[in-house]
Amino acid sequence: MSKAKARYLAAILLLTFAIAQAKTSIATQETIVKVYPYQNVAAPGQQFTTSIVVENVQNLFAVEVKLYWNQSILQLTNTSVMLGVESHPSGVLHGQVYPNETIESGKYVLWGTSIGKETPSFNGSGTIAKLTFNVTGTWKLPTNPPNKTIRQASS
Repeated sequence: MSKAKARYLAAILLLTFAIAQAKTSIATQETIVKVYPYQNVAAPGQQFTTSIVVENVQNLFAVEVKLYWNQSILQLTNTSVMLGVESHPSGVLHGQVYPNETIESGKYVLWGTSIGKETPSFNGSGTIAKLTFNVTGTWKLPTNPPNKTIRQASS
């Protein structure tokens, strides 16, 4: 196994442990990963940009997100990875970051990890990625947003 793969696997294991064991000073805050804005209004031929954001996270060293869409009505035209707050102040993660993007039909996958012995964890809220879509058809959106909540261990 290459050193890069071993570091990535170690970072993912560390992230999994950090999410499961992280403690917050306010027990009512939950870490939320969501698409913002949840709902966009655009007609066929128009474009819109949406962001994948994380809120109220503690001890974050790596991310992995997946976004699916109906490719018969949306076409992904642009992505902007926002990993590394030193180069993307509204983004997430610190220090040297290794991102990996995969774009398939109707599916976007991004993972990235901070590396380095002295790299601090990311705490707070920020944007993971921005995606721009072209509307190619019509569809009625659901009325309830599908936020995914990650519950952290309370102190």
